[in-house]
Formats: sequence, structure tokens, C-alpha cells
Amino acid sequence: MSRSFMSIVILSTLLTSISLEAQKQANLWYFPDHSGLDFSSGEAVLIEESAMPWAEGCSSICDSSGQLLMYATATSVWNRNHEVMPYGDGLLGGNSSTQGALIVPKPESDHIFYLFTLDEFQHDLEYGLRYSLIDMCCDNGLGCVMFEHKNILLLEGAGEKMAATYHSNGTDIWLLSRKHYTNEFHAFLITEDGIQPPVISAIGWENDQELVANSIGQMKISPDGSKIAMAVSNQVPQCDSVVRF
Repeated sequence: MSRSFMSIVILSTLLTSISLEAQKQANLWYFPDHSGLDFSSGEAVLIEESAMPWAEGCSSICDSSGQLLMYATATSVWNRNHEVMPYGDGLLGGNSSTQGALIVPKPESDHIFYLFTLDEFQHDLEYGLRYSLIDMCCDNGLGCVMFEHKNILLLEGAGEKMAATYHSNGTDIWLLSRKHYTNEFHAFLITEDGIQPPVISAIGWENDQELVANSIGQMKISPDGSKIAMAVSNQVPQCDSVVRF
């Protein structure tokens, strides 16, 4: 389907938070087709060692010293040696999902990470928003997906959008996604005790055309955590397509 029609929804949120940027954890960006960028020197340097096949949404993360830990698509996750982690295949996301994968560290832990995945509109968003836990202590420090905590459902019918930012306490993390066919934003607070029940905010565009392809498009949180920008695809622009609060 065409992605030529895009509209933007901009809204304020109750997420009084800061940007999800930890020191040096974003030094290396890995992309599909053997591509990536290394920002360790302060400038973007091309790297060509990624093992990811084609995918639209991907995520990568380094340790506090800027050394690669892992990278992932919505269906698989690789360790720093560019090998699929144990139990790292078979994730229930969609490789055509716009923001299909997102890696988030668990607060107050130096070895547990969440990998969030989203399904794609071509699959009618069937698997929704899910998470898998990754333990970096296993496989001799290369990490593995914890089988008993794999593909855990968080939100049915989630669109192809998610973003994360730190809570204002600087430790906990907010994960934000959107339930398609509604105007509901679901904000999950991630703490050292796990993922808390969502704060649900019904606001803005409601997908009046009821198209599954309208789930395409990214969502971003501003650096100060006060605003969200969301792209909506395959939506004929209307005068109320832009909402400001």
C-alpha cells in the first residue's frame, strides 16, 4: 500500500521525563544489510559487520563503555559476535513493522534487558506489543533470551509505533505505544520490579478510516519528555489531522 499520505499528531503528555540516552550506550548503531554507524569518535563512521537481514525496525545497545552488547530486529537478536543468541530466533514481531524492535535496560540491573517487539500491518497486527527478557550473564557473557520470559504479550492490537524515555527520577523508564483502531496511548512504567500496568490516555486522532495500514509510521518523544510526534500513513489529510495541545 502507498505510504504517501502522512499526517502528524503532536500532543503534550503527562510523562515528565528525560531522553532515553545513557552515556555511550548509543555509540554503535547497527542496521540490516551489513550496515551501521559508529559514533565513538564523535563523528559518524561507517561499519559493515551487521548480521541482520532486511528489516524496517531494528535496535542496538552498548555497555557503559561503548562496547557492543547486542542488536535486534523484530524477529531475532544477535550478540556482540554477530551470532543469533540462544533462543534469539522466533520473536513474534514483524520485520516490516516501522518500529518493530526496541532494546531497553532494566532499571537497577547491569545484566537484564528488555527487547520489545511489534507486529506488522501485513499480519493484521495479530501479535501486538510483546517483550522478551535478555540475560547478559548467560552464554559466557554473550547473552541469551530467557526462554520462560519470551514473547510476553503487553498490548493486543498495537500499531507499528513505540518509543521510550526515562522517568523524571532518572532511573525508571516509560515505554509508550498506541492501540490501533483507537486513540489510546498506553504508557508502561518499567521499574526494578518489572513492567507496571499501563497509564492509558485517550487523545487525538481515532483512525476514522479504520485502515490497518494506518498503523505505519514512527513515534518520537521530545528530549525533554513533554511532547510526542507521531506519523500516520495512508491517511487522507484532513483539517483535524493535526492536533495540538
